[in-house]
Amino acid sequence: MAVKRSRAAVAYISPPVINWQQIISDLHRHGCSQYRIAQHLGVGHSTARAWLHPKSDIGYGFGRALIRLHARYCGAAMTFQRLTEAEDCAYISPA
Repeated sequence: MAVKRSRAAVAYISPPVINWQQIISDLHRHGCSQYRIAQHLGVGHSTARAWLHPKSDIGYGFGRALIRLHARYCGAAMTFQRLTEAEDCAYISPA
């Protein structure tokens, strides 16, 4: 005889979504050009420019580097604010 197992309800957790366009815009306002962003991160200018597209995938490593660059140019308080905004957008769906 087969044992029936009941399925427990699963809650889905949405990861935080960082607004990379806002991060890059902040960098520009604080004197870090697109060319300089590319130099700091060791990527081509066209790659850094492509990150301005809303559906671009920056990737984990470059994302972390961009956050560190943001803190350096814009200050830790503004970087913390941008990361907090991303966390606030994350949600847990009801089970």
